[in-house]
Amino acid sequence: MSWEDLIVDARGGLAAVMHVSSAPVMAYFVLVNTSLVVLITVAYVEFRAQQRRRAAAVAWEGGSLAPGVSLLVPAYNEEAGIVTAVVSLLSLRYPRHEVVVVDDGSVDRTFERLEQAFDLVQVPRQLPTDIPTGEGSSACTSRATDAPRSSWSARRTRAAPTRSTWASTPRASSSSR
Repeated sequence: MSWEDLIVDARGGLAAVMHVSSAPVMAYFVLVNTSLVVLITVAYVEFRAQQRRRAAAVAWEGGSLAPGVSLLVPAYNEEAGIVTAVVSLLSLRYPRHEVVVVDDGSVDRTFERLEQAFDLVQVPRQLPTDIPTGEGSSACTSRATDAPRSSWSARRTRAAPTRSTWASTPRASSSSR
C-alpha cells in the first residue's frame, strides 16, 4: 500500500463520516437558531407590551384616570403614632388622595401633634355637629364618611387595642392641611 492509496482511503472514510454526521449537525443548527428566533420574537412582543403598560401607567399616575380616594383615620388617644401614620398615608403613590383624620374626642395631645407636624389651618366646611364623641373607632369612622370630598373611601379596622384604625381618601391640598 502506498501513501496515495492510504490518502484516498482516508478521504473516503472522512467523506463517509461527514455524510453520516451532516444531517444531525444540520438539525442541531436549525433547532438552535429557530429557538433563538422564537426567543427574540417573544422578547420583542413583551418589550412592546411593557412600553404600552409604562405609557398607560404614566397616564394613570398623572391623575386623569384615577378616581379620588379618601383615607379616613379615626384617632382616639393616638398621640404616640398619629404623625407617623399620617406621614405614611400621605406618602402613598396614588395621584388623588386625601387623608381625613377624625379625632373622636381624644383626651391626649393627638390634635396638637398633628397641628405641629403639618401646620394645620382651619378650613370652613359644613360637617355634622350632632356626632357624639368617645364611642370608639367604628362609630367614629362610619359617621365620618360625610367629611371626605371623594366618593371613594376605605377603612381599616383596629387590628389590636394599641393600633389605630386607618381609612383612606384623596390627599388634601396644601391649603387645607
